[in-house]
Amino acid sequence: MFASDAVWLQADSKMMRRLNMDDSQNRTGWLKSWLGRLVGKNPRKMLESYYQERYEWMVRVAAATEAGDFDRASGLLLEFLSRYSDDPMAHTFASAVYYKLNNIQMALIEAVMAAFLESDRRLAGLHYHRVARLLSRMGHTELAQTLLKVGWTRCQSLYPSSKREEKRMMFFAVDDDINSL
Repeated sequence: MFASDAVWLQADSKMMRRLNMDDSQNRTGWLKSWLGRLVGKNPRKMLESYYQERYEWMVRVAAATEAGDFDRASGLLLEFLSRYSDDPMAHTFASAVYYKLNNIQMALIEAVMAAFLESDRRLAGLHYHRVARLLSRMGHTELAQTLLKVGWTRCQSLYPSSKREEKRMMFFAVDDDINSL
């Protein structure tokens, strides 16, 4: 434990004693209440709002891409990424859009960012699948195979043991759809 952690814990325990909150459930309730007062909403509504806004941005980018307005799609995509720069799902989406726009290098960069930002190692393994497929498209098949092995090692626990072999076959299958899995 660092000194700053000790100071924070000491201040936190004093505040909890002052508020007559001893157990973790009360602390969680207090934190939700404090966050709610801080922003004027409850945290659940904040999350719903975040996901709704992110979805609307994704729809705008996808619509511009499908309409063939690639300059507008690229501009919207850059703005989208600036708003959601720490969101792995945003980078996964950006990777798919760049791939659709035939910009494999940018698709690879965004896929790597998604894997890097993913906090769950198992889910990061799924991002490795996309990175490996892009590397394979660029002619780096040996590196792609190595990355697929690492990715599978990380993400196989996401699947029930009865479906694991089927999912492994899909994970390592060579197909034309970069968005498969």
